[in-house]
Amino acid sequence: MKGSLTLAKNRTVKFYDTPGTCQLKKKDLVFRERVENEKREVVLKFRSPDRYIAASLPISGDKPKFEEDISKPFCSKFSSSAKKKISATKNLNKMDDPVRLYPELKKYNFDLNEAIKEVNGLTISEKVYEGGEVDLGNKDGEFSLTLWYDSPSSTEPKIAEISFKYKDKTNEEDYSETVASGAKKVFTAMQGMSNWVSDKSQTKTSYVYQYGTTPFCNKT
Repeated sequence: MKGSLTLAKNRTVKFYDTPGTCQLKKKDLVFRERVENEKREVVLKFRSPDRYIAASLPISGDKPKFEEDISKPFCSKFSSSAKKKISATKNLNKMDDPVRLYPELKKYNFDLNEAIKEVNGLTISEKVYEGGEVDLGNKDGEFSLTLWYDSPSSTEPKIAEISFKYKDKTNEEDYSETVASGAKKVFTAMQGMSNWVSDKSQTKTSYVYQYGTTPFCNKT
């Protein structure tokens, strides 16, 4: 590894869904808001274990992404996502709001008047550290460390996630066997760091939906 991690993002994160019924989660959708330096943006993500299903919902917006996320021991999940800027006064309180922002959601025939709320009333304070790199062959993997706190005053993170990514800037998925094998070797080595890796870890999205004592999705 070369370089060092420095604070790159310091923002708040909120997830939105329909209380009790979790209509978005049922469709493998994640809708969240991020605020940094008083600038707001929303992100819609569609996830699936199948890459072709994940790619079947092209999401409109700024910097659309199609990604493969790999979790331990080596489980792939694919996602399409895109973000959009919203105004300081934009309300996010009905299903009509994400549908207007992302017209591709019309296919699900959601009740546009159904209320959406912050999942479990939780506002995450997120700090993202970036800057470290690892040589994978003819590409570098970029490390990031994400820390989640359940309140701005908290000094102990509830989630600590270290990850690395690499991408093909041509969007042609032109990854050599050397790069793919190098990435797998690094990922396997990271899992062997038993003093740092938790056996009881959960995804950031799961943490938000399971937060607190009353299930947010109590009718699913």
